[in-house]
Formats: sequence, structure tokens, C-alpha cells
Amino acid sequence: MIQFQTVTKIFKDGTTAVDELSFHIREGETFGLIGTSGCGKTTTLKMINRLVEPTSGTIQINGSESTSQDPEELRRQIGYVIQDVGLFPHYSVQQNIATVPKLLHWDERRIASRSEELLQMVGLDPETYSERKPQSLSGGQQQRVGLARALAANPPIILMDEPFGALDPITKRQIRAEVSSLFKHINKTIVLVTHDVFESFELCDRLCLLDDGKMQQIGTPQELLFEPANNFVDSFFASNRFQLELLSVTLSDILEQKNGEGELYWSPPLKEEQEDDEVKPNRTLYHILEEMEQRPQENLAIIHRVEKRVIDSLGFSDLLDRFQQYKRKRKRREQDG
Repeated sequence: MIQFQTVTKIFKDGTTAVDELSFHIREGETFGLIGTSGCGKTTTLKMINRLVEPTSGTIQINGSESTSQDPEELRRQIGYVIQDVGLFPHYSVQQNIATVPKLLHWDERRIASRSEELLQMVGLDPETYSERKPQSLSGGQQQRVGLARALAANPPIILMDEPFGALDPITKRQIRAEVSSLFKHINKTIVLVTHDVFESFELCDRLCLLDDGKMQQIGTPQELLFEPANNFVDSFFASNRFQLELLSVTLSDILEQKNGEGELYWSPPLKEEQEDDEVKPNRTLYHILEEMEQRPQENLAIIHRVEKRVIDSLGFSDLLDRFQQYKRKRKRREQDG
């Protein structure tokens, strides 16, 4: 989908922002650019839609070099979400969402239908919000509108540059959970720049860790944590390593389920929310343990059942024990391999 081949960007003042960067972003994945401040994350992102032009190297999108395409036409095919949202203050929410469809000469009925669909998708009631102006919205609501606008023309690629950086921690966490769920359903190639490592672990399939314009490692969150390519990668995650490990490991990982074998559910069951008793195997240990701490039930456990037979009951400490066993197995495999 997106291919960087030895891409370098040197600004007029002589600063090398990106140095011979090569990687491939797969169709339909969420790809994170992370690293220290000034490492070249945003410059890399902006080279995809030609807001910044590379000094050398090539960037291919769907097999065609980006520089061979008209910049405006290219940008209409790529959604773009930024930290300060950039909504037009004198436009209504619906008019903001309609910006690119109007440039593409969609008819009014199609635009109205698409705007309503997107507002519902991002959790905003169309009847309540369509005619409101941006200044009447909270920061989280503005970000939802910004995401809806980026999705309006159904582009295959969405670029997101620190999209939640200006939000307070509670709003950020809520919208991040909503966006994570949305990403799983929209089947877009998403490139996310963030300084928030927890955010990148929650949202991204793979990460590219940069330092001083150079790529240090590309891989899944687990690969960067458990198989660091060098000392920089290892030290980058050191201060939050335990929490990040929990965030990168799922129930399926520690139970070694094969092909979704068996069922997982809460015990004791929730009296008033029976539909929530099932536990998805792809949930992270971080979120499972957090939920265990917050729920009022005593002796809360995850039950693992195969063909209606209970084979395991895992409480808080049991899950942590399995987590440590999983880490030891990974370490042995690396030493043997």
C-alpha cells in the first residue's frame, strides 16, 4: 500500500529530519510512527500526502510514485486528522464533514446521507450535532468531527498526527477506546503519529520507532518489547515496560488457545449484564486486570471452558503467573532460536 525506499528529507537549514528511511505499510493495517521529540515522525507522515517533499528516495502508494501524482488530487484520496482538528469555525458540523465530497462534486443528497452515517459512526447524534458550530463542541466532540471529515470521501488511507494530544486524560482514554473499535470496522490503512506509547500500543498493529531521523526497529508491540533490535529500542520502553508488556499480551497468548479453542467468561456472572459475561480472547491483560480491580465482585475469575468442560479458572494472581510463564517461554525460544 505505502512503500518508503531510502527516503531522506533535508530542510533548507541543513537539518536532516529523515535519513534513508525504508519500510512498507500493509493495506488495512494501523501503522504507528513513534520516537523522541524531533525524531522525524511528523515529517515522515507529511511526506505521504506531499505536504513535505522528500529530498531523495521514493514513496510509492499503491505501486505509483507519489511525486508523479498531482498533490491536490493525491490529498483528496488521503484523509488527514491533526491535533488541533482544523475545523472551519464558520461552518456547521455537516458543512465541515462535506468539505472533500463537495470538492469531488458529490450531489447534496449523497453528502447529507454520508454526513449522517459518519456522525453516527463516531458517536454523535446527527439531529443534535449536524447544524452546530465547532466552538459549541467539546474537544472530544471536535476530534470526532475531524475523524468523520477525514473519512467523508471514503479514502483508503488515513493519516493521523497526534490526534488526541490536546485532550484531557479522561476524554483521551474514552475516545481512544472508541477509535480503536472503529478502526477494526472501517478497513482503512491508517498511519498514526503519536508521542504517547500507550496510545500506540492500543491502536497500532505495527510500530516504527525512530531516533534522529533513522529507523531503529519496525515490528509489533510485542516484538519491540521482547525482541529489541538494539539498546535504544530496549531503553525507549524501560520506564513503562511492565504496563506495556501487559498491554501487548492477550488472554489468547497466555492460554495458548489454538484457533479460538474454547470459551472465556467471567465468574461469578454479572447479575444485570449477562451479555457481558463473555470475555474476548483478544483482550489485553492490561485491560482485563484493570477491570478485575474495578469490578465489585469478590473472587472474580476468568473461566476457560472447552466443549462445555471447565479446564481453567484464573483469578488476578493466576493471570499474572501465566503472564510470567509466557514471558519465560518467549525468552527461551529467543535463546534457542
